[in-house]
Amino acid sequence: MQPTISLPVSPLEWEVAADYVLKEVAAPEPLAPETRDERAARISSRAARGGAARTIAGLGALTPGTYINPVGRAQRQEYKVDENHIFLDLVNTVESCPIHQMNLAQSSARALEFAKKWGLLGLPSPGGDPLDDFYSVARKMRELLKAAEEDECRVPLDTVWPRLKGIRLDGKGHLSASSLAHHCYLEIIAVSQAGLKFYSCGNRKCDTFGLQREPGERGRSHRYCSVSCRKAAERERAKMGKAR
Repeated sequence: MQPTISLPVSPLEWEVAADYVLKEVAAPEPLAPETRDERAARISSRAARGGAARTIAGLGALTPGTYINPVGRAQRQEYKVDENHIFLDLVNTVESCPIHQMNLAQSSARALEFAKKWGLLGLPSPGGDPLDDFYSVARKMRELLKAAEEDECRVPLDTVWPRLKGIRLDGKGHLSASSLAHHCYLEIIAVSQAGLKFYSCGNRKCDTFGLQREPGERGRSHRYCSVSCRKAAERERAKMGKAR
C-alpha cells in the first residue's frame, strides 16, 4: 500500500525577499605554517582563555560555490498545499531534453526567477540556497515526475515519503513542512491523491512539465503547455511525414 496524507496539512508560512542575487563564495586562503614560537604562544593563550586562540580561517563559513542570496526586506507569504503547485515551477527550472540543454546563465536566471516568485527552498545552508543543491533538488523532483508519467501518471509515493524528513506536527496536530522544498513534496502527494495527472509537453523542443487540471482528463490536446507548442509539434509531425 502506498503512503497517503491522512492528516490535514497546515499552510506554509514562508518569507520572500524583495529581490535575490547570486553570490560567489571563494575558498579561504590556507594558513601559513606556524613557527615554534607561534605554536608556543598559541598553546599558552589557549590554556589561559580556556579555548582555542587560533582558528582556521573560514571555519564554519560557507562552502565555496554559488549561492542564491536574499536582498531587501522580506514579506511573509502563505502557501497552501493544494493551491499553488509550486513544484511545477521548480522542476521546470531544469531541462532533461538533450536537444534543449541550458547554459549556466540561463539556468542561473531560472533559479533567480523561481526565488523571486516563491522564495528560497530552505536548504540547510547559512548563506542562502547553494545553486548546485537547488538544481539537485529540482532534478530529483523532475525524475520523480518523469517516472510517474511513464507509469500511467501514478506518482511512486513510496519514493516521495523518505524525502519528507522535514515534516512535523504543529500544535493543531496538522502536518507542517519545515521548508519550501518539503512543501513541494507534500504538493506532489496531494496532487496524486486528488487524481490529477502529470505530463511533459508534447513539443520535444520544450520539455516543460504541466498538470492536467481536471481528474480523468486524457488526450493529446492536454499534453502541450501552450498553443504555440501544440502548433510547433504539429508542424514537426507534418515535416516528418513529408520526409517519409
